[in-house]
Amino acid sequence: MFKNSDNSLVMQLKQQLTELQHAITSLQAEQLRLVNKNTSLSTTCQTLQNIIVNIRGSASSVASSTSFGTNDEQKPSLLSGMIEEACDRELDQIDFPSVMSWTKKGWQEQFPTSTSAVPGASKKSARGSRRMAQGINVSTYLQDKNSMPVSAQRAKSIRSTMFSCFHQLHNQGLAPESIGQASLDILKWLVHMLRKSHIELCLCTDNWKIMKLMTDNYPQWHKHHIKNKNSNNVKAEAYEDVCLEEEESTSDVIPTTTQKRSSSEPDDEHATKRSRIDSDIGEEATQSNQPSNEMAASSCNEITRDPSPDHQSMPPPSTNKGKGKEVVVLEIKNLLSNLVIKPRPRPIPATSTYSSTSAGTLNPTIIPPSSMPEADSSADAASLATKVELVEANHAAEQTKTMITIDSKCDTIKKRQPSTKPMRVGAKITPQNLCALEWQLNGHQREPANIFATYWNGLSKADKEVYKSKAAAQLTSSGQAQGNDDNHDD
Repeated sequence: MFKNSDNSLVMQLKQQLTELQHAITSLQAEQLRLVNKNTSLSTTCQTLQNIIVNIRGSASSVASSTSFGTNDEQKPSLLSGMIEEACDRELDQIDFPSVMSWTKKGWQEQFPTSTSAVPGASKKSARGSRRMAQGINVSTYLQDKNSMPVSAQRAKSIRSTMFSCFHQLHNQGLAPESIGQASLDILKWLVHMLRKSHIELCLCTDNWKIMKLMTDNYPQWHKHHIKNKNSNNVKAEAYEDVCLEEEESTSDVIPTTTQKRSSSEPDDEHATKRSRIDSDIGEEATQSNQPSNEMAASSCNEITRDPSPDHQSMPPPSTNKGKGKEVVVLEIKNLLSNLVIKPRPRPIPATSTYSSTSAGTLNPTIIPPSSMPEADSSADAASLATKVELVEANHAAEQTKTMITIDSKCDTIKKRQPSTKPMRVGAKITPQNLCALEWQLNGHQREPANIFATYWNGLSKADKEVYKSKAAAQLTSSGQAQGNDDNHDD
């Protein structure tokens, strides 16, 4: 009985093993089919890429031939016929023991920062063509086999070769927007051409010298030769629009000037009438045969009367179109123009008499207003005229001050926007400058200073202490080197 059960179990296991073998065979066949399909798809994709590259090259060649009046011959693609040569093989550092800048870190250590956080820089900036014209190679990483920087003429020749490669890519329609956006084939072709022409660019690892040279020079070349040429037509149209706007602004400024002059005429008329009123008041004050109450009434009427009845209101605020400065004209009314000033009698101090019959009893005698002596009418008129002149002078000063304040506020104050130019590291050894150098070497050469400030503020205290120790060590080493130079000079 047990033997029959064992036989049945063995049969079941054999049957399961057979099924598993069939499943494995089918899976292997499916895998082989997928591998063949992947190979065919890869071949098709590579063929399509070659076709696209050839189409781009032909389109760029047709466009260039049409613009320059040449025939419609198709130029061969630069990337299609590239063959690997001996110059493309990376050299061994053991064969060149004198080269100290084989890596980027070695170049930075070879040229320590004496007074700047930029490698190879001195007290003055190493930028610009002035030092190149003096025979100084500012790109110290371009070195020969003896680890000596090449001459300025040799560095200029290397840059000329690089710019020629850029022009070839542009003629084929393959020039990228930046080195970081270039395809792998374009980078291989550029590295091949530069290594083939100059042995100095082969004395490094991972072609870091070529990448640094192209990264530092390609943005300006692309801006000058591609962006500016494409925007010539746009600039011409913009220049015409600016000319038209200037003509419109000129025509708008002339009426504003006339308006200002016309608004100043009522002020002159007002001053003339005011002097006339003052003379009339003086003449009336000199006449002594008229009653004092009539003189006071007439003088008050003359003073409270509007000195400029035909004075027209100033025009509403106007603004200039175009690029002219906006001028706002406001009318300020005199609140005291309709004020009637009435003459007041001068109070006379009361006199008191003491009775001789009743001792200690006060008998004041007050003179009634009807028996008061009349005030001098000429003095009252003169004082009123003086007060009116003071009020008008204060009003004119306040109006002038208001106009000046409005004109000053009309000048738009431009808010200072943060700069978008690439940050330039300072010439002083500080922890922040050392951090900025390392930050730029990590691919932030085009970032502005405010981005680095945010990065610096976000660092921890431990990281900042590391940079402080590095700065102190470099300052100590530079001080010792300076002392050795002074001893040598002595």
